[in-house]
Amino acid sequence: MKHPLAFIANSARKPVFFALLAWTLVLFAVFQVLNTPLTTSAAPAGIVSHQFAWTPEKAQAILSSWEGRASLFAAFGLGFDYLFMPSYALTVALGALLAAGRRSGWLAPGLEPGPLTACSPQPYSMHWRISGRHSNC
Repeated sequence: MKHPLAFIANSARKPVFFALLAWTLVLFAVFQVLNTPLTTSAAPAGIVSHQFAWTPEKAQAILSSWEGRASLFAAFGLGFDYLFMPSYALTVALGALLAAGRRSGWLAPGLEPGPLTACSPQPYSMHWRISGRHSNC
């Protein structure tokens, strides 16, 4: 079955995964440093408090508590997040691919992921093939 990471050779997947994992952990550590000045009484969890502010008033109170330099940390963190998101997603996807490769047939004998079809009830859903047979819509 084709998947988005098929371009990575089987022999290179584990080293690429560990490199991505290290890179993602470094980015996560940078986020921890960026979040420190954003921790205030109005935002006890820093930027996460702002992300979960359910009302405009709460969001404004959090923004008001970030004065001067802290606002720059928040702005940089938002931009930096665009580097973190694909790194995190690729790391998780490649880790899942490695785990799936090690556990072939673990669900039940003969039960394997089947191809995506036009009949899929929703985009990117997985059809299952039992003993080499799968139903057409």
